[in-house]
Amino acid sequence: MLTKIKLLLKIIFDAVRKIIKLEKLLNLTKLNGKLSIFKLFFLNTICILLKNNFNKKKINNNISISNYGEINFIEVTKNLEEDGCSKIYNLESQKINNIKNEIFENEFESSLVEAKKAMIKEKKTRSSFPIKIEKSPTLKKIIFSNQFIEFSKIFLKTDKITLSASLSYSIYGNTSNREKIREAQFFHYDIDYKNQFKFFIYLNDVGLENGPHQYATKSHKKKNGMLILNRPFPDKMITDSYNIKSYEGKSNSCFFIDGFGYHRGLPPINERLVIGIDFGSDFIKYYENDYFYKV
Repeated sequence: MLTKIKLLLKIIFDAVRKIIKLEKLLNLTKLNGKLSIFKLFFLNTICILLKNNFNKKKINNNISISNYGEINFIEVTKNLEEDGCSKIYNLESQKINNIKNEIFENEFESSLVEAKKAMIKEKKTRSSFPIKIEKSPTLKKIIFSNQFIEFSKIFLKTDKITLSASLSYSIYGNTSNREKIREAQFFHYDIDYKNQFKFFIYLNDVGLENGPHQYATKSHKKKNGMLILNRPFPDKMITDSYNIKSYEGKSNSCFFIDGFGYHRGLPPINERLVIGIDFGSDFIKYYENDYFYKV
C-alpha cells in the first residue's frame, strides 16, 4: 500500500514539474487559456492511471478504410492496437521531393547547411522546427486525405482533432545524459492528449548510423511499477521489459506509433531528417502552428 502511495505522489510530482516546464517554454495559458492547466494535470495524472489500467477498448474489426497508396489503414489500425506501432510504408518519391521544396522554399540543401552550422555553434545535436501545414500543399493533401481523416476518427475515437507537425534535424555530437533527455534520445512516452498517434516521414535514408526511431512494442498497453512514471528511463529498464522495433528505411519511408508507448530517436552518427505529425483527441495547442479541426 505504501509503495502505491509513493508511486502516486511521484506521478503527481512529475505532472506538476512538467506543467511548470511547458508553461515556461511554450506559454500554454496564452495559447489555450488558464483552464488548460487543469486539463494538463488531468492528462498527466488521472489519464495515465486510467490508460494504464483500463485501456482495453477494442476497435471494431469490421472497419472499412481504403488504402492511401501503399498505406493499408486497416493493417495500421490493428498493428497500433496490438503492438503500438505499424510496419514501414513508402510514399511516392515525388511527394517527398515536393514536401522538401515546399517546406524549405526551394532551398533545401542550403537551409540544412545553415541549420547545421547553428547547431554546431550552439552545441546541439537536434533541432525541431514547427511546420505550418499550409506551407506544404503536398503534406496537407496527404494528412487531410479521406483515408487519413477516417483513420484518425476511428483510432482517436472522436471527430475533434488537434494536429501538430514539426521537422526534426539530428546530427552527430557528444551528448550528456541531460542533452539526450532534451533531444528525446532516452526512451519516454507522451501523454499530450487523451488519445494520440504519431505519423513519421523520413526525408533522408535512415540506417542504424542515422539514429532510427525505436519503439518498445506493446508498451502502450501496460507499464509495470516505476515504468508508469512519465519520465525518461535508461535503455536497460526498457529493453529488459519489452521487445524493441527499430525503423530503418529510405527517404520516402513512413510509419505510425501510439505515443503512449515508449519510444525514442537513437543518437545518430550521421544526419537524420524526419517529419513528425501528432494527431490528438483534445483541443489543446502546444505551438502556435498547431491545427484544430472537426471531421
